[in-house]
Order: sequence, then structure tokens, then C-alpha cells
Amino acid sequence: AEAREMVATGLHFDVDREVQLFEINIRLLGGLISSYELSGDERLIALARDLGARLLPAFNSPTGMPYRYVNLKTGRTRDSISNPAEVGTYLLEFGKLTGYTRDSVYYRTAKKAALEIFRRRSDNDLVGTRINVNTGEWVDTECQIGARIDSYFEYLFKAWKLFGDTDCGQAWKIHNKAILKYMLKTVKSGSYFTRVDMSS
Repeated sequence: AEAREMVATGLHFDVDREVQLFEINIRLLGGLISSYELSGDERLIALARDLGARLLPAFNSPTGMPYRYVNLKTGRTRDSISNPAEVGTYLLEFGKLTGYTRDSVYYRTAKKAALEIFRRRSDNDLVGTRINVNTGEWVDTECQIGARIDSYFEYLFKAWKLFGDTDCGQAWKIHNKAILKYMLKTVKSGSYFTRVDMSS
């Protein structure tokens, strides 16, 4: 109760500070929404809404995929070279925020970003590790299921299960089939997922 009061009365986002969109989303925005769900404290969802609105300018790229950094006060953005995880890991938090605020802009924005990655998959239905959010061009075509890609796959699956989003579910199924086909390797001691080029 003491910690909740500290957050509800002492946390403010009207600061001239640049933040990494991905980290702020999964930790601060997700934390505020989870705390609201546990406590019902309306001050926490108000903070979440304020933060969510300050994160939205990050998605103002030519493709709708977000820049990696955004200033909470000015909305200034930077770093157009991103990765599937930092582009597609907003569906859950933004989806919940849409549910609680009744403002569809959050989920629509997050879903567009994730599906822009999916739209740029290879003929093998795989994606690369780094992408330019201004041009939509892949900078690194290595596909793997670890850092920089993992939560993109994860959030497609969870958005399907949590919100019943069949577009996300279909995207996950297509990717999963390709991952099992091209990346799962079996050896005497068991199995592992390797790294491959998304196209070859």
C-alpha cells in the first residue's frame, strides 16, 4: 500500500527525457496496468494513459513501425534501425490500455507495427534481426528465436490468446510452422533451434 501510494502520487511523466520505447513499455506501462488490475486504483490507469500517450509519437515513422527512442515531453524520436522485438512488443500493454480507456488508437497502433514486420517476412515466412523503420528494408537478415526477435513471436501468440485477435494468431501460426521447418535441429542428445538466413 505504501509503495502504491508513492507511485500514485509521486510518479510523473512530464519530463524532458528520452526513453527507450521497448523498455518503458514492458516495465513501466505494463507495470502500471498490472498494478491497476491488482488494486483497482484509478490513479494508476490514469498514469498509464498519460504514459501511453507520450509513447505514441514513436510510431510516427513512414511505415508505422516505431523508432527506438522517444522524448516523453517533446515527442522527439531517434534511431530508425530497430528489430522485430522492439517493433512488435506493444500488443499486450497497448491492447489492455485500449480496453481500459476505450481509446482504440493504442491497440491499432501496436497491431499495425507488428503486422508491418509480418508483411515483410521472406518467402520462407521468416523475419530478420534488424530493420529500418523508415524504409522497411531489412538491415540484418539473420533469423533466430532469441534476443531482438523473441518477443515479437511471443506477442503475436499472446495477442491471439488474450484478445482473440485472429490476424495475430494467423501470423504466429505461419511463423511457427517456418521456425519448426527451417530452424529446429535434432542431434543425438536432443533438439535445438539454430540461426538461419530469413531468405535462404
